[in-house]
Amino acid sequence: MTSLGLSAGTTTLATALGGLTLTIGATGGGVPTSITFGNGTAGTVKSLSDLNAALAANNLQASVSTAGVINIVTTNDAASATIGTIGGTAAGAGKPFNGLVAAPAVKDVSSQNIRAGLISQYNNMTAMQGPKNYMSLLVNRARMEGMVVFDYTDRFPVAVKELAGYLKSSL
Repeated sequence: MTSLGLSAGTTTLATALGGLTLTIGATGGGVPTSITFGNGTAGTVKSLSDLNAALAANNLQASVSTAGVINIVTTNDAASATIGTIGGTAAGAGKPFNGLVAAPAVKDVSSQNIRAGLISQYNNMTAMQGPKNYMSLLVNRARMEGMVVFDYTDRFPVAVKELAGYLKSSL
């Protein structure tokens, strides 16, 4: 934590980052973020609360680990999104965010989008969208998988032959 100018139990970010900027491109349909670290005046970010307020419009949130590492992740509503491009003076050579590159979102076409949709509905208890009990997929860590018939066009001739056999036997 001392490398960032923090002590145990402190959430002030101003010391090591003071005057530096951090830019993050749009994430999950959010607004690109430009943060200037400072003393909390004139729109500068001084604390973890200030940082989270600045990140919120870009579907991001931050935390500081016990080792003093600032972690920036997507919010639940943007769970399947990749964090936008990272830049600014805080990402320059020898600076705290140098070399930071956003990892791509997990590509799991069978369930990632479904989980993201579930999470986006989590606090929407009055006008929930989707099948009646589909929230149980999230809390039970279950998996829902769909298919598109066009994913199997190479198997159409076999299916047609088999279905024709069923049709003939039922007449």
